[in-house]
Amino acid sequence: MGGAHSVQGLIWMETIFPPDDGQSVVPADKLAKERAKGKLKEPEKVPKGGDEDLDSQIDAVIKDVFQYYDPKNTGILKKDVLKKFFSDSLELYALRKHLKSSKEVLASGVNYAKAMEEAIRKITSNDQATMKEFEDFLNLYDIDEALSSFTAQSEFAVSGDVQLVDTSQFVTDGAAPSKPKYRDYGSLEN
Repeated sequence: MGGAHSVQGLIWMETIFPPDDGQSVVPADKLAKERAKGKLKEPEKVPKGGDEDLDSQIDAVIKDVFQYYDPKNTGILKKDVLKKFFSDSLELYALRKHLKSSKEVLASGVNYAKAMEEAIRKITSNDQATMKEFEDFLNLYDIDEALSSFTAQSEFAVSGDVQLVDTSQFVTDGAAPSKPKYRDYGSLEN
């Protein structure tokens, strides 16, 4: 992926996997230059607090990425195309990490071919992926997990103490159960 494709790829990557610090790695001048050419397909802006809109925006970008790798609309990404997807993803990931090339992303001692096979197995078990498998993969894994075969990163920060339901309201003395009240997380939004 070079030039406009790199900028487009970074925009897609940042939509599906937003940067931790919220700052785009695409230089503003380069983005303006590519916008002026009229070749970028940018996702629509999502209003603050619009989770459903954000989900639909991510789904639309995932479809755009699939379409990029399936220009003939076969509905299948074959193994060689999946390899290209991961190779491009590594290049974009390197740019995102401010590295010069994907070779700098590879962990010491990682066998690239074996890492590629492992990464492809995260998407599919039969060396070709449907749109559903591709979409599920991108929705299931964050960027570090998706590329962990190459980066040898194995520890991910996951909090196991998240409660979506306030269990203190449950009745234990045989009274009729009431509907659970879900916690209000709206107050956590910036």
